[in-house]
Amino acid sequence: MARLPRLTSAGVQAVIPRSVDFAGFRGEAAVGTTMSQTFDQMSDFLYKTAQKESVEAGLERVRTEGAQPILEAMRAQGGPQGLEEETAYKAANKIAVAEIQTEAELEIAKILTDGQNNKTPYSAIQSQLKSVSDGFPAALSDIDPVSAALLRNNLQGKTEKQD
Repeated sequence: MARLPRLTSAGVQAVIPRSVDFAGFRGEAAVGTTMSQTFDQMSDFLYKTAQKESVEAGLERVRTEGAQPILEAMRAQGGPQGLEEETAYKAANKIAVAEIQTEAELEIAKILTDGQNNKTPYSAIQSQLKSVSDGFPAALSDIDPVSAALLRNNLQGKTEKQD
């Protein structure tokens, strides 16, 4: 900045300002940060609570409506939508797999008992066992292909033991 000779001779000098203290602004920023962290904690708590309630509602829906009706309804709508339906779908899948496997094992036991009581030829029993070990996993493959493959292996193991 250029010095004006007239002001200098009059004894007027430019005052250099002291460093500005932003303590008030730092305090307000700290309060804002604390509020932000508190809101984060509250929203995280609310999200986890809502998530837990959705999971519980999905499991309750499977308990009240049953596995097969839920799977059919979700297949008709194009799959599960939302956490509640996703939980219900997974639980219904597991229940349906267990129900189908139990039903298949009961059918195998019935075929073997009827074959023994009626003295059914061995080839007829084998064809009936093969239809069970192929038919039930085929029905399950619509619901869960991985479980269908496991069921097929389990049932083939059970039917081969009967040979």
